[in-house]
Amino acid sequence: MIDDYAHHPSEIRATLSAARKLSDKQNAQLIAVFQPHLYSRTEHFYKDFAKSLAEADKVVLTEIYAAREENIHNISTKIIYDEIIKIMGEDNVLYLKSLDDVTEALQPYLHSDSIVITLGAGDVWKVSEMFGHSCA
Repeated sequence: MIDDYAHHPSEIRATLSAARKLSDKQNAQLIAVFQPHLYSRTEHFYKDFAKSLAEADKVVLTEIYAAREENIHNISTKIIYDEIIKIMGEDNVLYLKSLDDVTEALQPYLHSDSIVITLGAGDVWKVSEMFGHSCA
């Protein structure tokens, strides 16, 4: 389990590229759990987020960590989800409304050799605690 503050597409791409090297070396599945940060950033970069996240074998998307903004354009993580399924297919992407749902939703995909990396500037790091791990 790895946690990274990456919350911009280029940061996510760099983080997942490094994680991909580790997963390839260990012949492990790479699972990315991403919580977008800010409605405006999600709206502006949703296509780039999808491309960056496609570096992982499986992607779990959670709802946006709003922080300091109001959702004036009715934006949700679903726009990233819709874009990423064009790249990876529906079988490789999960869209969950709540962080609380991540551990249960991931259970069928986890193996002893899985690498799970949480990405985002919000409270996505809590997923590690839900699995009973401290963040690396």
